[in-house]
Amino acid sequence: MKKYIFALCLLSSTAHADGDMTRIGSVHIDDAAQRTATVHIGCSSDPHGGALVVEIVVPDANTKKDFGYDDFEGPDSPAGKLSHIEWIAGAKTTSVTTAAAGSYIPDPPEAFQFEIAELAHRKSAPATLLAAVDGTAARLVWTQSSYDKSKRTLVATFDFDANSAAQLRDNVAACLPKAR
Repeated sequence: MKKYIFALCLLSSTAHADGDMTRIGSVHIDDAAQRTATVHIGCSSDPHGGALVVEIVVPDANTKKDFGYDDFEGPDSPAGKLSHIEWIAGAKTTSVTTAAAGSYIPDPPEAFQFEIAELAHRKSAPATLLAAVDGTAARLVWTQSSYDKSKRTLVATFDFDANSAAQLRDNVAACLPKAR
C-alpha cells in the first residue's frame, strides 16, 4: 500500500500525459484573513499506472503555523477522512469526503500541499468529484477539518468559468472510469 501511495505522490509532482490545470483561488482558516492558494488537477491515463490527482497548495503554512499541517504529512498520516471537497455548478453540487495526504513543498517556499490521488479509470473520490465537471461555470471548495483538538477549519475556494471548466472536463475525461 505504501508503494502505491508513493507512486501516486510521485506522479503528482511530474508532468501529466493527458492534461492538467492549475487555478488560483483563496484560502482562509477560521476567521483569519484570506490569502492566495492554488489548486492543481491532473490526469495521466496510462492504463498501467495512470492517476487522477486533486491537490491544493497553502502558502506560508510552515511560517504561519495556523493549522495542524503536520497531522496530514505523508501517506500514512493519522488524520483520516477529514477532507470535504465540493464541485458546485449552479444548483448542482457533487461532494466527496475522503482522506488527504500532505507534505511541505519547496515551491512556493514554506507551503503545504494537501492531495487526493487515485489510480486512473477506477471509482474513487477524485473520479466521483471530477465526473461532475460538465463545462459549466463552477466553484471547487475544499474544506479541511483539523485532526487535533483545535477544531480549526481550512477552506480553499477556486472559481472556474465555463471555458476553464470545459478545459478541465476535457483534461480529465481519459482518466475517469468508463460507464458500463
